[in-house]
Amino acid sequence: MLNNRSTISTTYSINSASSKQNTWSVQQEASAKVYLQEFQTYLSSILAKEASEGVSVTRSTARQKLSRLNNLQFHELATDVYDELMRRTAEGHRSFLPVREDFHPRRNQARQKLATLISSKFRDLSSDVYHELKRRYPLLLTDPSAGAAVDDSDEEQAVTDDLESLMADLGNMVKPSDEPPASQQTNSFTKHTL
Repeated sequence: MLNNRSTISTTYSINSASSKQNTWSVQQEASAKVYLQEFQTYLSSILAKEASEGVSVTRSTARQKLSRLNNLQFHELATDVYDELMRRTAEGHRSFLPVREDFHPRRNQARQKLATLISSKFRDLSSDVYHELKRRYPLLLTDPSAGAAVDDSDEEQAVTDDLESLMADLGNMVKPSDEPPASQQTNSFTKHTL
């Protein structure tokens, strides 16, 4: 019976980690959708120019470098560039992004350096991030001619249904009498996430 509890605990821990990762992916996708819309509005003239004249070699090289970042690195960069865009477009804005205690000091330093970019360089960076967002999240694209987002409500409902189904399956797998105490659940979860 002890071996069975260990297996259940391991299964619970792995499924919890998987569920946490799915939640993170959903949050990243939701953020990416907002970022895409804001960058598209901010970059409308540049995007039109690129569509008619093509992309410069310099921009292509920069975009290739962004494609090499892992998802977490890119999401952090996209968040920082988006935050800087919001800072620049706000009335009476601060001179740089404020320090966030939940970020590493180097990330805070990099966020503050974004304020030193001249407008043209910041637009280039924003454009590069925009195109990488489009590449990584092709289902979030908007129709530039209509100016409206693609209706993905069916996909969102499918994700919600899948998540609810997964949670129901987890509930059926772990019976209340077989669950380890909360302290053991946390410890086994922590071991698998480290």
